[in-house]
Amino acid sequence: MNDLRDRIERVLLQAGMPLTLEEILDGLLVADPSLRQRSSEVHRVLQRWTNDLFVTTSDNRFALTLDLLAGARFRITPRAYELEEGILELDGGKLFVFWPLFFSSGRSERLVRLQLEGGLVMERPIVALDLGLEDEYVRYVLPDLTFWYRQQRLELGDDLLIQVLDRAGTTYAIRKFARTARGERAIQRENRKLADVAFSVLKNAGERCEAQPTLMRMVFGRYPHKGPTIPDMLDLVLAEDSRFNPILPEDLEEAPTGLPTSLQDQNSLVPFPERRPPERS
Repeated sequence: MNDLRDRIERVLLQAGMPLTLEEILDGLLVADPSLRQRSSEVHRVLQRWTNDLFVTTSDNRFALTLDLLAGARFRITPRAYELEEGILELDGGKLFVFWPLFFSSGRSERLVRLQLEGGLVMERPIVALDLGLEDEYVRYVLPDLTFWYRQQRLELGDDLLIQVLDRAGTTYAIRKFARTARGERAIQRENRKLADVAFSVLKNAGERCEAQPTLMRMVFGRYPHKGPTIPDMLDLVLAEDSRFNPILPEDLEEAPTGLPTSLQDQNSLVPFPERRPPERS
């Protein structure tokens, strides 16, 4: 099956654009006409690797995650302790931005190249810090940003606009976007569009609850973050939308379907919350 997955990947890579299932089959048949009898297997492989190696677009085509990620732009708002420590914590959907295949690759460290506003270029590793907590929470951070934060006079509430520059997911452009320059109405419109896509994706997924990086992959093909206005990160967007409510472990005991009891009659689907470390004192 991995051989067939690799063949599908090559077809999409050569096409350089999203393809329908039929177009993928046509590309595979050029090299191996016997695959005509294995169309159902091709479909199973695509389903198995969708939201990981592949994503589906709004018109039901398949694309390589890294192909679609190249050129995408994201808005990230550092928190107070991140500014203080000179780091960017990659929790929730931010792991997808910097490490789209992290969960399938199993790698614990990856070097990224940062082209920072002001002309500073540097390479930094994404590192995993085991905090030694009972729930085995691991903290992923992009370290050593103190100098640039100070150079840009980054303040609490300012955004970082981050653009993925290459399909390998290794080079990023980052610039400051002051909170006073935020066009709130335009951003809120995009936030609503992103939330609508997430709601539709979760509803169509049935009764599953997804962690934020996985949910980002599910949503990304249908909202590829390449418009003129950049929404907030999906984590924040869902937290502000009344259609989404976190499912707690005690809810799951009373609602085996994966929905809180109070929401089962509303046919609403909600993402499972990320595990968070204890609050800082």
